[in-house]
Amino acid sequence: PAGADRRLLERLPQLVTVRKGQALSRRAVERSIEALFATSKFADIEVQAQEVPQGVEVIFVLEPRVNIGALFIEGAIELTRSEVLAATGLEPGSEYWPERVEHSAQKVRALYQRRGFRSVEVEAEATTLEGVLTVGFVVREGAPSRVRAVVLSGEPGLPLQRLLEELGVRPGDVLDLARLDVGLDAVRALYKR
Repeated sequence: PAGADRRLLERLPQLVTVRKGQALSRRAVERSIEALFATSKFADIEVQAQEVPQGVEVIFVLEPRVNIGALFIEGAIELTRSEVLAATGLEPGSEYWPERVEHSAQKVRALYQRRGFRSVEVEAEATTLEGVLTVGFVVREGAPSRVRAVVLSGEPGLPLQRLLEELGVRPGDVLDLARLDVGLDAVRALYKR
C-alpha cells in the first residue's frame, strides 16, 4: 500500500506464524496478533477465516495506526496555549482516533469552565495535509462568570477582612474555581495555626 513502512512489510511473514499447509491453531493466530500489535503500527487487527476447498483461508485485516503529526490551538486568550495543550493530553506522535480527540475537547471545556468560562465552546478538528495529520482545537471562550458577592456566615472567630484577603476572591473577579480552591486552602491553614 502507498505510504507503507517497507521494512515492516518485509517483516510481516515472520510476524504472522500461521502458515499455509499447517493445521490452523488458535494459539498461532493469537501469537500472530500479539506480534503484529507489538510493532505499534496497527490500531486494530481483525482475523477472518473462511472455508475453501483446500481447507481454511485465513485473512489478517490490518488497520494502520494513525499518529498525530501536529497540534494547534485557536482562539485561546485567557488561557495559554501550553495550558490548553496540557489539558488535551495529546502531543505529536500520539495515536489518533476520533473519540480520543473529542474526549480531549471535553477536557479543555472542563478546564475553561473551572477557570470561570462556563459558556465556553471547544470544537475539535482533524485534517490531513501532505500526509501529516493535524489535530486542532478551536476555542470560543465566551464571557466569564463573575463573582457577584462573597458571603461568610456563622461565627468566623477571625477578622472578616483577614478571611477575605486569604480567600483571595472579590466581587467582580472571574469565578476561577482553581483560584478559589487555593483561597479555601489558605483559609483552612489560617484556622489550623
